[in-house]
Amino acid sequence: MLSQKSAISYTQWEAYLAILHDKRLFIAEPEEKVARESSYCNDSAKIKRQSLHRDRLKALDRCVEITFAKADDITIELLLTEVGKPISPSLLSSSEIPNWLLAIAFSSGNN
Repeated sequence: MLSQKSAISYTQWEAYLAILHDKRLFIAEPEEKVARESSYCNDSAKIKRQSLHRDRLKALDRCVEITFAKADDITIELLLTEVGKPISPSLLSSSEIPNWLLAIAFSSGNN
């Protein structure tokens, strides 16, 4: 799916690693008319790479689950999923920790 010459971002690599390791992947995308921050780079090459990435995810049966108008919307939507559910003490002592919890643990560091 990816050639050796594919230019992908660190975040895109994280998505493929989550899929490879069967971790829960949340795909969020801004709504069509969302105002962008002043630092947003409207580079046509970057937009093309993002479009190719989206197509590859669709080919892997992964699709956008969260659409947002502002960053707070992403947080709210994530809290409404498994991520926001309380973690029971028995789960933490279990040797079978669910993939979604592991994905959070491994992706919560500074990027």
